[in-house]
Amino acid sequence: MARVFVTQFFTRGDFSQAEEWGEVVFMTDREHKPEPTHKNVNSEVYAELNRAMADYIQGVDYLLVAPSQVVNLMVGSLMKSGIHNVLKWDNRSMTYRLHRVVMTIRKIKGPRGGTQYKLVSHTGKNLGTYPTRAAAEKRERQVQFFKHKTKR
Repeated sequence: MARVFVTQFFTRGDFSQAEEWGEVVFMTDREHKPEPTHKNVNSEVYAELNRAMADYIQGVDYLLVAPSQVVNLMVGSLMKSGIHNVLKWDNRSMTYRLHRVVMTIRKIKGPRGGTQYKLVSHTGKNLGTYPTRAAAEKRERQVQFFKHKTKR
């Protein structure tokens, strides 16, 4: 059975409709604090998210983003390349809508014969070329964060 990983529990949230997609799992109920902060608070939040992502099966399970942009960005940094099912609330229909997020990183030859990595969207649009796979993955996480950032 699929699970719905909610990036952060928040008291005003009604997750009953999310249960239609699968078992609801809250990744954390804590907030990332601005620096300076109490020792280890932010690293503990990151560790909670990391533990939850270890159980997440991409392409099968769902991610439901919470209002906290910082926590969502932290989850985005833990996502791997591939297909991700993201649930986003639609105010018009008053339901969650499924967004399939597909990102790929392709290994290509650089202009001087070296290896480079190209980030390509699911529509084939070039999202940049990077000297290392780590740099391409970092950019992929940035794209995902801003793609699913809620507008205020």
